Amino acid sequence: MNKIKEIYTFIKDKLKNKRTRALAILSLYFIFFLFMFLFIKFSSPKIDNTKTQEEVITNYKNINEFYNYEYSIEIEKTDKIDKYLLKGTNNNEGFTQQMYLYNPKTNNYEEILEYVDINSLFIDRDNIISYVDNLKEEFKTDYKDGTIQKNYLVSINKIDKNYQNADIEINVFEKDNFINKIVIDGTNLDNKSESGIISSKYTLIYTDINE
Repeated sequence: MNKIKEIYTFIKDKLKNKRTRALAILSLYFIFFLFMFLFIKFSSPKIDNTKTQEEVITNYKNINEFYNYEYSIEIEKTDKIDKYLLKGTNNNEGFTQQMYLYNPKTNNYEEILEYVDINSLFIDRDNIISYVDNLKEEFKTDYKDGTIQKNYLVSINKIDKNYQNADIEINVFEKDNFINKIVIDGTNLDNKSESGIISSKYTLIYTDINE
């Protein structure tokens, strides 16, 4: 009992010193935060980051064969912005397409017979799928309506062998196991293959799938 009293008196005397008291408080804080860190680290469930090949690789086998489509393409040039609208149907009877170019003077899309600055590599769905098939996505987003967005960075050389040292960003949107939208930033290729292009964006929307 006397020993405990001596220890208590010793600690009490030491705490009278402001410097000693401050060090004691800091030590208590350190012990507290160390305890909390160890508690959180060892009590939280472990997440297995090891993924199988099927979990990290996308393989687009369930591709719709019959659909309507609408492609919105915006190409910014040094002197203007061209906005195209391509509409069509792919079904058993063949492939149909109407092409329109936005006229800022009339504020309307006007039908055209051909285009000059749209990159065909970015409007052929099967080609696009070949760029991302068996490629690991950069990230995946799940939406409340069941839509899944997968973001890919595709080497430009995979799309066009004439260029390298750049990536093309492609976002693929799926719902009910079918692709219903693809968004492509084609800038890194289009501004190399076509002079005067500052940026380009391709938004491909598919509707009435397999109906």
